[in-house]
Amino acid sequence: LTPISQFQPVLVRTAYDKVDSVYYLVQKLILDHQSVTSGLFPRYSKNHEIGFVKDSIYCALACWACSIAYKRLDDDRGRQTELRQSAVKAMRGIMFAWMQQLDNLNQFKKNNLPEFALHARFDLHTGMALTTPNEKVSSHFIRTTFDNLLGLLCIAVHCKI
Repeated sequence: LTPISQFQPVLVRTAYDKVDSVYYLVQKLILDHQSVTSGLFPRYSKNHEIGFVKDSIYCALACWACSIAYKRLDDDRGRQTELRQSAVKAMRGIMFAWMQQLDNLNQFKKNNLPEFALHARFDLHTGMALTTPNEKVSSHFIRTTFDNLLGLLCIAVHCKI
């Protein structure tokens, strides 16, 4: 969301310092841009209106991975919980946004036409699908997005986050 070149590297000494430096980057680059209401993430940090499923999955994965690092360090400062809950909120936001399109999903199963495909672009505040009259297939749900989501959910369930 924000170029990493804008952040100065921190001198790393211990494992705690390494994880803290990653947490600092995740906080500034990702968590500061998460929608408070829907939990989705924008594609660009300056866009506070539109959230994308694929970007939200990758941001949730980064938060989850950093929370696992804190879990292994047995951190008691609350950062592990904060990161884990941010990932969960993003995944719930995606599921909520897709559940609003149940009619499209049922139509897609019957007709298998692109106009009934699930959308991958949502309003950051409400979580509702964004459509425009001349919308292309690119803003619809893509299979790789679902594969990424399914893989993340399997990992999360396996690790019991």
